Formats: sequence, structure tokens, C-alpha cells
Amino acid sequence: MNEHLVPGTRPAPQPVREVWQGEYEHQAVQTRFTELKEAYWPAIEAQITDAMAQHSPEGSTLPGMAAYHLSTGGKRLRAIMPLLVAEAFGVEPSAVVPFGAACEMLHNATLVHDDLQDGDEVRRGLPTVWTRYGMPQAVNTGDAMFYYTVLLAQRMGGTAEQREALVRLVMDDTLKVIDGQAREFQMMEQAEVSVQDYLTMVEGKTSGLFSLPMCGAALMCGAADEQVERIAEAARHLGVLFQIQDDVLDLYGDKGRGAVGNDIREGKRSFLVVHALQAACDEQTVWLRDILDLDRELTTDAMVQQVLDSLRVHGTLAAAIDELHHRRRLAVQAVAGDARLEALVGGLADLCMVPISEIIERQHRVATEDDHAFCAEILPQVSRTFALSIEMLPESLRDAVRVSYLLCRVVDTIEDDSSAPWDLREDMFRLFERLVSEESYQVEELQHRGGELGDSEQERALMARAGAVFRVYWSLSPAQREAVRPWILEMSQGMSEYAHKWLQAGSLQLTDVADLENYCWYVAGTVGELLTALFALEVGDADAAERLYEPAKRFGLALQFVNILKDVAEDAERGVCWLPQSLLTAHGLTKADLLDPSRREDGLKVIAILAERARGHLKVAGEYTACWPTDSGEQIRLFCAVPMALAFHTLAEVVEGSDTLVRGRTPKVTRELVGEVVGRALQAAGNDDVMEQWLAEMAAL
Repeated sequence: MNEHLVPGTRPAPQPVREVWQGEYEHQAVQTRFTELKEAYWPAIEAQITDAMAQHSPEGSTLPGMAAYHLSTGGKRLRAIMPLLVAEAFGVEPSAVVPFGAACEMLHNATLVHDDLQDGDEVRRGLPTVWTRYGMPQAVNTGDAMFYYTVLLAQRMGGTAEQREALVRLVMDDTLKVIDGQAREFQMMEQAEVSVQDYLTMVEGKTSGLFSLPMCGAALMCGAADEQVERIAEAARHLGVLFQIQDDVLDLYGDKGRGAVGNDIREGKRSFLVVHALQAACDEQTVWLRDILDLDRELTTDAMVQQVLDSLRVHGTLAAAIDELHHRRRLAVQAVAGDARLEALVGGLADLCMVPISEIIERQHRVATEDDHAFCAEILPQVSRTFALSIEMLPESLRDAVRVSYLLCRVVDTIEDDSSAPWDLREDMFRLFERLVSEESYQVEELQHRGGELGDSEQERALMARAGAVFRVYWSLSPAQREAVRPWILEMSQGMSEYAHKWLQAGSLQLTDVADLENYCWYVAGTVGELLTALFALEVGDADAAERLYEPAKRFGLALQFVNILKDVAEDAERGVCWLPQSLLTAHGLTKADLLDPSRREDGLKVIAILAERARGHLKVAGEYTACWPTDSGEQIRLFCAVPMALAFHTLAEVVEGSDTLVRGRTPKVTRELVGEVVGRALQAAGNDDVMEQWLAEMAAL
């Protein structure tokens, strides 16, 4: 009898390995698993051998057949999990050895039946029980192993009430496992299978074999009911993680089953298959089901390869790996606040993914390349000018500036689509901010719910692949992320406030010039600050961000003012007006009057007032550009000088040209002038005197 297993008591802590100190010591958990396996597997195996010998009828062949199956090997994960849980609760691992034996026996009982039901002839390089002894004997062996499980659980110490509760838990979880297995075969007969169907099946078939060793050990170690419940929730997610890992291993690794892709031959609706069935078109779905429903012996290697090709096209491996990481996060969150259990759960999750670590790493490399390629491809579609300007920056800045701009476009798309319900947009703003702040948060919801947002095909494409943008953002150096994060968050919060205000007012309207500048601060001044923070890191000037706060803000305001003035007619045609109501009222105008030729002169007066203010901002933008050093900041100067100079020339065209406030026209500079500006910028970027002269010329425009 093990007295220290009575609830509320603990053994002396000295013999227990101290792996639970600190936060998320997952590598320590994996190391400890190996140590415990080496130290205690002989004792666990001895318990199994003794129980089979003691409780089997004399001369029975059942122990021999069960021992043969156990000799095929395995990770012994279920045997060692109770020992890890015991240590997490300060209990000597030896106290739960009989329960570890019971959990390992139960797991292997299900495998004996599973091999028979699936028709697998090989397990870990050896013939399966049904192949060696025949189908009827495989049924008998598996059945006997279920009863050996109960007998092993009854060998535990503690009180009679504890053992009774433990055996009841064994029975309950065994039934969940069997029900999950039954659901798996039922799914193979269903015309339609959803991811939720898959998860329900797995939460019985696989999660039960995680819940039992973890919750049973916790129960016997005197854990409180609330702790056991939280462990059960973590185990549910760990089971799903393990099963998806197993699905991936079957198709992309080596499970020792004699061939790759046995799940396809068996027609199993694995996570990858279910994902592909939902993503494919009707014709592809029919074709895929036809292959899955073929008899195993009729499914050729070529068919298996065709299915694998289809899974790749639909991104199923990437989706599976995303779900693995998601489940890992949920499992750790389930026990949040208890560092020992967080470390245990996180370490077990990592341990489960070890067999596919190379697959995950390979997919990560491919996904990273794809993510960067998407960002580079989508940027010129949403802003060709900005895409060209980025190429002027040092290579070390390009990814950070590119992805920061794309994040700004994502939140801008959320703000701009006023046709979407406000509750959706509000959720998207908050979700966006969470994704910028927490790497562990899921981006799929934003892609799914925000996929229809956007006024253009390019914006919708950006929203549909927003995950790529966030992954590149999180691949930046910590210093670069910290530099841009506060400004992206401020932009989102400000845009959200204005979007809500306009919704309540029933229309988009800025009240006065101060309101216009405040709005422009959120959508553009923040970008100036964001870029300045990145530039300061690049040139090694820690004080630059604070010193250049005001000119950086006004650089952003200048560009946004010019864009607003340039696009007044185009915006008016789609029913949008960014001109302050106070200025329109002062000149006897309404938004409806802006494109009225008879009121153009009054409209131009409003434009002139705002253009003068924009000119003041542009002069400060010129000073900002010249602030960067000519050596380490020459490329930064070039990046700033081109849009600043083009804004000066565009503003002159707005004020002096003939296209302002004319329906169907937009003031713009010529291609020849753009080329001239770039040439002058190249000359001025590395020479203070040339820069000063050029700025004076533009200020006189």
C-alpha cells in the first residue's frame, strides 16, 4: 500500500527530479521522458508480465500472443505519461508504475484490434498479431488485453475508493476509445464528412488514451477536481494533436507499416483527407472519394500518389501543421497558471511532434518562402509606387518595411469597407490588434471572416492570405517588431474610432481641419513614426525616433493630404469626401456640389487652403529627409526623397493644373517627371549641398 497516494498528502520531495521549475521547460520534459523510460520500463514490463501470468488460465496462449505484440516495440508514451504527471505533483514515479503498465496495455489492446480492422499486415517491421496468429486469435488477444488493463489498474496503492475511481475511469475512457474507433468506420460510409466529425471521432479514439494516463495519475496523486478537469481538457487537445501528427506521419513519413499512405488505401478520413474534401471542387471531391472507397487491394501506388498530389494542391499539410500548433496552444492554455503543468503539457506536445519534426521543418521552409513570395507579389498590386520605393532601401530593411505596409493595408481594408456589418468590422479590428501583439494567436479567423472585405480584387486577395503577412511579420527581428508594433496598433485603434463615429453619424464626414489632421495622423502620421523607428535601428541612432517624432508625423500628414487633394473628384464620384465640413460650409458648398462645374471655383478655394497646409507639411518632410546621415542613411534618404518630391510636384499640379475637381480626371505628374525626380534624388541622397538646393527648388513650386 502506498500511503503517500492518499489525497492531500505528498511524499518527501527529495527523490523527485526538479524539472518543473521555471516556465515552459519543454526540452526538460522530453529529456525526462527518456530518463524515466530507461529507468522504469523494466519495472513496467515486469508488472505486465506478472499480471498476465497470474491472471491467465493455466496453459493459455493469450499471454504469449499479447507478449508478441508488445515485443514489436513503441514509444511507450502511455506507460511513461503517468510517471511524468506524478513528478509534476511531487510524487515519486515508482508509485504509479502499475498504472503506467495498465495504460500501456490498454493502448496496445486497441492497436491489436486496429491492425485487424485496418488490414495492416506489418507493425514496426514485424507481422501483426492477426497476420501471425489469424483473425480470430487477434480478436481474442485484444479482448484479453482490455481485461489485463483493469487488473493492472487494480494493483495501484491508495484507498479502495481511489482504486474504484481509477478503474471506473479506465472503463469510461476505454468506451470512449472504442466509440471513437466505431465513429471512424462510420465516417468512411458517410457521403459528407466535416472537420468537426473528424474531431469528435479523434476526441474519443485518441484523446481518451491521453486523458486516462494523465487524469488517472493526477487523481491518484491527490489532485483537486478542478485540476483534473483542466488536465482532461489539455489531454483532449493533446489527443487531437497526436492523431493529426499520426495522420501526417502516415502520408509523409515512416510509421513502420510497410508502405507510405496506408490511410489512403484503407479509405480513412484523416485530417488531411477531410480538409482536402472540403477544399476541393465537386468534381475533385467525387474523384477523391472514389479512390478512398476502393478496396484496399485495388488501390495502386499511382492512386496514392495522385491523392498526395491533390492534398498538396489544397495546402492540406500546411493546414494540418497549423492545427498542430493551434492544439498545442490550447492544451497549454487549459492548464495556464500552473507552471508545472504548463511545462508538462507543452513538453508532451513537443514530444508527440518529434516523429514529424523534419516534415514540419521542411514545410516551414517551404511556407516561409511562399509567404515572402506572396508579400513581394501582392505589394505592387496594392501599391506599385511603394513597392518600387522599397527597392531603394537597404536589403536589411525591405522585409520589415514591406510587411509593415501590408499590415497597414490590411487594417485599412477593414476600415474602408463600410458595406460590411459593423460588428464584423469591430471584431476584425480587435482580432487584427491581437494578431499584431501575440504570435500564438490564430490568423485563420481573420482570413475566414475578413476574406470578403475589400473594395478591389487585390484587397480581397490580401485579406485571404493575411496569414502570410503576419507570419513574415513574426519572422522579423524582435527589435524590428517592437519598433513597428505600437504604431500599427495606434493606426488600428484610431481607424476603428473613426469608422464607428461615422457609422453612428450615418455618413463619412470630417468636421474641420483639426479633425482632418487627426484622422490623417492615424492613417499616415503613424506610418511616418513606424518608418522612423525602423530607420533609427538601421543607422544605430537610438535617439532618432524621439527626436524626429514631429517631422516624421508631418511627413505622413503631407503625403496623405496630397493624396486626398489629388483624389477629390474620384472620391466624390463614389460618394466619399475627405474635405472638412467647416471649409465646405464656409464656401457655401455641400459634398454634392464638388463636381458641379458651376461651383468649381468655390471648390478650388477649399482645395487651395488645404494645399497651403500640405505645403507646410511637405517643407518639414524635406527637413526630415535631410536629417538622415549621408553615409549609413543614404538609401533611407533616397527612399524618403522620391515620394516627398513627387508630392511637391503633384501638389503643384493640383493647384495649378486643369484636372482638379473635374469628373473623370485626376491631377498627376508625367512619367518623364518621375524619371527626373528619381535622378535628382539619386544625386541629392549622398550630398547635403545638392539636397539643400533641391529642397529649396521644390519649396518654391
